[in-house]
Amino acid sequence: MAFVLRGHLRLWRCFRRGRVRLNPRQTPQAPPVRAGHDAHLELRSQTHLPRAGHDTALAAVERLAETFPDRTDEWRAKKLLVLEARYRYARRDERADAGQSLLAEYVDLAENHAAENRPAEALDLLKKAYTVGRAVRSPRVKEIVASRKRIETAVAARRRAEARAKILTKRLAPNALATCVGLESQTET
Repeated sequence: MAFVLRGHLRLWRCFRRGRVRLNPRQTPQAPPVRAGHDAHLELRSQTHLPRAGHDTALAAVERLAETFPDRTDEWRAKKLLVLEARYRYARRDERADAGQSLLAEYVDLAENHAAENRPAEALDLLKKAYTVGRAVRSPRVKEIVASRKRIETAVAARRRAEARAKILTKRLAPNALATCVGLESQTET
């Protein structure tokens, strides 16, 4: 009896790890969605999220950007969210196009952040762009790597300059104070 039970447990563990598959005729049906508080969570886990609304959402965000140009940052963030969702839920044949549009948006936003002297955000976006570019085998990956190196060297140069300025101010502060005190004592006499 213990041997039979042990065999069933081993089979169950292998099934959970994906090593054993059930016969399609023996596959249990998905449980019905219960109405109530967490019904949307069960439905989300059982079905694939819809992709049909992404093009409409992109058109709406672009229209909003034209209508309200003073809130450009907000619309770009929303457009980025829609493009990310479109890429995430795209089918294999649509994934390359969705990845290219997401890649273009990431690179464009990274260039804007670099121009606005926000290198941390630019590097984060370029890292995401590199990941997407590698996934869709984009020819722009080399451009992304070059931009990343350029921004990283600029950040390193800025940090070195700030550290050097800090050292120089520490060296000059006591000398400047002594010089000012020496000048005051000479003018008093």
